Amino acid sequence: MKLHPILPKFMAATLILGASSQTFAAALNGVEMIGVTDGNGVLTETVHYNSGFTTLSNLTASSGLPIGANGAALQEDDNHGLQVVAFNDLQFVHAIRDVNGTWTAWGDVYAAVGKLGPVRKAVLCAMPGEMQLLAVTYGGGLFHTVRNNTSGAWTGWGDVRAFVGGHGPVVDVGCASDYPDQYLQVAMVTSDGGIWHALRYSDGSWTAFGDVVAANGMNPGRFTAVSMTQDRGNMQLMASTEDGGIWHTIRFSDGSWQGWGWVQGQTGPLESGGILQLSATVGYAGAEFTVLKISGIPWWTTRHDDGTWTAFQDLRAFFGNVANFIGWNLDYYY
Repeated sequence: MKLHPILPKFMAATLILGASSQTFAAALNGVEMIGVTDGNGVLTETVHYNSGFTTLSNLTASSGLPIGANGAALQEDDNHGLQVVAFNDLQFVHAIRDVNGTWTAWGDVYAAVGKLGPVRKAVLCAMPGEMQLLAVTYGGGLFHTVRNNTSGAWTGWGDVRAFVGGHGPVVDVGCASDYPDQYLQVAMVTSDGGIWHALRYSDGSWTAFGDVVAANGMNPGRFTAVSMTQDRGNMQLMASTEDGGIWHTIRFSDGSWQGWGWVQGQTGPLESGGILQLSATVGYAGAEFTVLKISGIPWWTTRHDDGTWTAFQDLRAFFGNVANFIGWNLDYYY
């Protein structure tokens, strides 16, 4: 998530669940959330203002998305374009929606970068002049590539585990962009339940992955999913454990960690059952997080700047009970 040190007082939040260009153009200074509907792989979108959500619209149709998607990711670039990737077991595509709502053609990422095995998760993070993409494969690999925003050229896939000394297999990944110092923060969850954190600097070098559990002073259990957002100089991280617990910590700008906090202890209980995916972004009132349950229901909470949390809310209640979701992502759009 891009760091925005000064946020507008009034902003809208937008869900990419799929969307019209007119809806998107009205959603500047908001939070875009992308969901993939179960069964048909369609992306849909709604815009959330302080007064509520707009009607769902179909992003697959409005963007000309040429594939049925198993997952998607999005991120605003430094030209205020919304860059989106979507993927299924065989295909991986990318497009940009300009501030006027116009879409580029969808480009074939695999043709430009090289093909991976089936991807289970992808995340985008913006840096000055470029977009960085991380992908986790079902084989447990973690791969990284960079798109130059001026030329549109991509680098080849880099094997992240090879850069930073092993760990794995990987089951999930999150990233956050640190604009002041121009480095990328990456957290990954491995199949043994560990969670690890590393930095990628602007010269392309990486630090080793550090043990996030050890850094935070206790072990909440085996982790299954992770999300991150950069918020006013610090990085906020949410992670889930296999028992359905949700945990939060902050990595401060000096490299120290806050220690784990149990999210349900602040928000109240959440629907039981496993968690498919976590997402995070900075928002107008603090850091915003979504939890996609295996039921297909996305739940939303906000951690305010004073450390208080809102209760989890079923997002479908805002825009109607639609098909369940199999993928979710969000980004603050400035």
